[in-house]
Amino acid sequence: MGKRRQNNYNDNGASCKFYAWMRLAKKLDLKMVVLKPSQDGVLNPNTFFNAVDDSTKFVAFQHVSNSMGTIHPVKEIIKAVKKKNSSALVYIDGSQGPGHLPVDVNDLGCDFYGFSGHKGPLGPQGTGGLFVKKELIKNMAVMELGEELLLMSQLMTLNCSLQIQGQNVLMLVHLILPD
Repeated sequence: MGKRRQNNYNDNGASCKFYAWMRLAKKLDLKMVVLKPSQDGVLNPNTFFNAVDDSTKFVAFQHVSNSMGTIHPVKEIIKAVKKKNSSALVYIDGSQGPGHLPVDVNDLGCDFYGFSGHKGPLGPQGTGGLFVKKELIKNMAVMELGEELLLMSQLMTLNCSLQIQGQNVLMLVHLILPD
């Protein structure tokens, strides 16, 4: 096997997301590091600073704990990560954030911010959004194209724009229309 690259992820979140990261790490031969929150459930920026090194490529953690309601110091954690390794990409799982608290992705300094549309924003079930920094999205390619592109007569896609502190975030709502 090739040289293992390091990814950092904390376990203060839903287990289904945790296992998705584990599967990805295994598939791509990555080293996944799990960081523990403090006794009160808060993620500590110093823990991230100490865990990140030059081999760290990607750091993912949640904005708000779905189980405890803890609001993590996202901006400070991102600063700690970027101070230690400016090329490490930071993804924020914002599933519990938008709609419950103000989110300014530019102020936070994250590279990616994903959220569920049906939670705080009170959108339809199955919706969500993903913010990607402009300089990163320019170099991203579509990974997968769904069957719906071939069946446009049976599928209606609604593009809903959601403002998160001045940033437009695309929300896709897929509705399968009956024959």
